[in-house]
Amino acid sequence: MKAEKIIPPQAAAPSKGTGETLRQRAEEVFRGKAAGRKENVEALSPDEVRQMLHELRVHQIELEMQNEELRRAHEELEAARARYFDLYDLAPVGYFILNEQGLILEINLTTATLLGVARSALVKQPLTRFILPEDQDIFYRHRKLLFETGAPQVCELRLVKKDDAPFWVRIDATAAQDANGAPVCRATLIDITERKRAEDVLRISEERYRTLFETMDEGFCIVEMLYDPDGKAVDYRFVEINPAFDKHTGLPQALGKTIRQMVPNHDAHWFEIYGKVARTGEAIRFENPAIAMQRYYDVYAFRIGGDGSQRVGILFNDITQRKLAEEELRKYSAELIEKNEELRVMTQQLWQTAKLATMGELSASIAHELNNPLAIVSLRIESLINNSPEDSISQQELKIIEQEVERMSNLVANLLQFSRRGQQQLSTVDIREEIEKVLELIYYHLRKRNIVIWREFAKEAPHIQADRQQLRQLFLNLFTNASDAMPQGGTLTIRVAAQPESMQVIVEVADTGMGIPPEILSKMSEPFYSTKPEGKGTGLGLAICRRIMKEHNGTFDIVSEGIPGKGTTARISLPVKNGKNAAELK
Repeated sequence: MKAEKIIPPQAAAPSKGTGETLRQRAEEVFRGKAAGRKENVEALSPDEVRQMLHELRVHQIELEMQNEELRRAHEELEAARARYFDLYDLAPVGYFILNEQGLILEINLTTATLLGVARSALVKQPLTRFILPEDQDIFYRHRKLLFETGAPQVCELRLVKKDDAPFWVRIDATAAQDANGAPVCRATLIDITERKRAEDVLRISEERYRTLFETMDEGFCIVEMLYDPDGKAVDYRFVEINPAFDKHTGLPQALGKTIRQMVPNHDAHWFEIYGKVARTGEAIRFENPAIAMQRYYDVYAFRIGGDGSQRVGILFNDITQRKLAEEELRKYSAELIEKNEELRVMTQQLWQTAKLATMGELSASIAHELNNPLAIVSLRIESLINNSPEDSISQQELKIIEQEVERMSNLVANLLQFSRRGQQQLSTVDIREEIEKVLELIYYHLRKRNIVIWREFAKEAPHIQADRQQLRQLFLNLFTNASDAMPQGGTLTIRVAAQPESMQVIVEVADTGMGIPPEILSKMSEPFYSTKPEGKGTGLGLAICRRIMKEHNGTFDIVSEGIPGKGTTARISLPVKNGKNAAELK
């Protein structure tokens, strides 16, 4: 096993005895010279004495210089040793030495701080004491390989600190030998907890992206733009596609191929659009036909990468069926407009004829003439709505047309009702129940207009003899008129009471709308008279109400001061069934 011998910092410094040795050598030389001259010292001439003194001074200076050099070397050694321990103890990474049994021989302050234990308390302790139990096998395996092969080992595991959560570290270990030649492990330790957290966040993000990429209904692909020598975009290669790609394009096994390989005559405008996105980095949302593919697409395209990137991400939907439905809608809309015009002309003609014909016969004739074409149009619109995407422009247009057809259907229903003179089917009716059923029918219409319903019913629901269908038509007309008077919301109050003295049931329908000016109040029950904008009303609603009440031996009145906010009250009275006495109606 290849090993590296550890050299302690102090081994590289000069020996402490170096200065003393030099001094001893100098004294020996001096004594040697002096001994040779000792017997004849008295015979020395003055010059020889001066020479001897000179040599002594020279030796003294040399010794002083050597002492200064030794002092300076000692100071440098101490400074170097201080720097070494600063680097060792305060290094940004942990450092420790283990013996072959995994006991800590030496450890720096950084590692001790990470473990939250005093350095002195760590020496001779097993490192496994601080390793999460689930990760100890990782440490054993790498330590065994290190001492068996001598090859450096790297591992990542979790350490535990007292009263704290585990944290991730990376350990880089190398084999070495101590001063006695025994194998040891020298290792650095780095806290990688934040990196691990970032990796977890990235992994979760990638998993979410992959799940979305694999499961979303929209087609998605990343393409790399291809250019001719003049820099014009002429093709693109598919570098990534999702599973929905095939369904929306009908192009199997497109990955790695270019669009021109799969659709040679692909429309040039696609290259221009995607080339501009790659060049400018500006995302774009658009709808365009792919004529060569016989499809129509809703597309969102954006550049992937910074300036110079030639890759474009494309999120798209095949909207061919929607476009076909919209085209069919336009065709039928044109037909409906034509039919509407025919109906308008017919209505004007019938209006002129109304002066010469009996009103009931005229109404029935109009209704039957309009019923059949309206039924056909209504069925066709319902089919188109069911086959168009939710919240699409085409469906919104269809719903507007459907509302118009419904309005015309209501006109037909009113005309039929108006023509039903003396055709009653009487039965015992709970008037409160009939009111509730009509309110259920128009509940969503009232809620959409923010209209609050307030009921003031008698404790016992009075029973009357009435035509159930005509009675419902009566209340439907009254509630609808009240709703139309409050387009921005308000309160609809319905009162049901009894008049014991007259054996009558009284129903009042009051709104908080604009009210009706006195000058036109008397005309409100006349057939075909309406205060609504042209095309918004038939003028038959209140006329039908008055006629129904007349056929039931009841009364019908409208009361209004013509003051905004005070609104209008419609009041009807109906005879009680079988002449019940007043006590039963309280």
